Amino acid sequence: MIAVVATFASAAAADDLVQVMVDVAKPAGATGKIRRLHGTNLAAPLDSDARDNTEALKVLDIPLTRLHDAPLEGRGQRLVDVSCVFPLFHLDPQDPKNYYFAETDDYIQNCLNYGSKVLYRLGESIDHSKKRRRVFPPKDFDKWADICINIIRHYNEGWADGFHDNIEYWEIWNEADGGPRDCWMGTWSDYVRLYVTASKKIKSRFPNIKVGGPAMTGLHFDEMDQFLSECKRQNAPLDFFSWHCYTSSPNDLIGQPGIARTFLDQRGFTKAELHLNEWHCCFGGDFNGDPAQYRTFVETMGGPDAAAGVCAILSGWQDTPLAMGNYYTGTGVTWPGWGFYGLCGPHDLNKCYFAMKAFNLTTKYENRVATQVRGDEKNTWALAGRKKNGSMAVLVSCFKSPAKRVAVQFTGCFTPPKKCSVRIVDGSHELETVKDVQLSGTTVTIPKPAGSAVFLVEIE
Repeated sequence: MIAVVATFASAAAADDLVQVMVDVAKPAGATGKIRRLHGTNLAAPLDSDARDNTEALKVLDIPLTRLHDAPLEGRGQRLVDVSCVFPLFHLDPQDPKNYYFAETDDYIQNCLNYGSKVLYRLGESIDHSKKRRRVFPPKDFDKWADICINIIRHYNEGWADGFHDNIEYWEIWNEADGGPRDCWMGTWSDYVRLYVTASKKIKSRFPNIKVGGPAMTGLHFDEMDQFLSECKRQNAPLDFFSWHCYTSSPNDLIGQPGIARTFLDQRGFTKAELHLNEWHCCFGGDFNGDPAQYRTFVETMGGPDAAAGVCAILSGWQDTPLAMGNYYTGTGVTWPGWGFYGLCGPHDLNKCYFAMKAFNLTTKYENRVATQVRGDEKNTWALAGRKKNGSMAVLVSCFKSPAKRVAVQFTGCFTPPKKCSVRIVDGSHELETVKDVQLSGTTVTIPKPAGSAVFLVEIE
């Protein structure tokens, strides 16, 4: 319900007001389009109906799903990892009988069926066991590369009763820069040799796919320099550079693509795409097995601050060189807090899910227009788009903002809207309609609860 009032008190300087200026006539961004950067990790689990979140993920129109850690959520299923697909390394990699594709086939086809493309991570999931048997460097790098080539053949060329899925992105291993530890028990030099060996063989066999890595734990410049220098020296392909970040600061995540771009450009990798393909805002910290701390962890990772962080980051990334982000994780049925679910599983969607849904709805208004925030600029982000029919959406992300009101003002040859709706994600709401909204001319004023909130304003 929109309450129309006669005047709007212009008080942008007031401490309790955030004003978002939307210039309808001014395109924004290098392409003039809202970029769909809301990729995720992990496809919907192949499990019972009680744990099936396929429909929830379908609603998000996820552009790219990174397949990593799938066996950990797959309840004993042999999924994705090279050791799951080709379990006996001493066997002949050219014999289709030595591969087990069945469950990974179903997993990938389900992901493709609900509309997401796939980034296939070649390597192993994190291994928390004491001996970490699955994350040691392969005994024979060339043979491991041959196994990867046949996995690609299966999904892109139909080899071994396979498919023609045209999977474009293939990533070599995960977080080897932190080793020896849960993801890689070798040295960084060992990984660099594996990457160079495998990437060259794979790219030579499949020149039209994109090969990349190293899926680093962060932007660690010494390791990056060693990796890039060796790729350049040996002419190893790097179609995309990937890294990860978990932080409580949206600005940290928003700023990293620019840093990575400068670093790669200075070393001659100007064409390598940037993929920040594990990220999460409002990291909840350690819980050390304590149930109360664990509940706090889950609530923090999926709460209103994290939700506002999701939309702030996806909005802020629009003006960066990032090619794709992959939220960790798109499911989280097994690990509450890390993904879109709380302690009660797939029937317990958290605030981050609804924030991601709000962003996806905004992308439907594909023609991006300029926005400017006045008042509490450090804690507020805005993203606006317009459809060809003139209808518009504005996504406003208030991260831990003390403001009490948000005013969205439209300028640039714009007539007062005929219809306006505002939905909110905060501590008490999950994309529900805001009732006490005021519309005066071309300005919409919205009451804001204390703390973090996401607003989706749609007008016709």
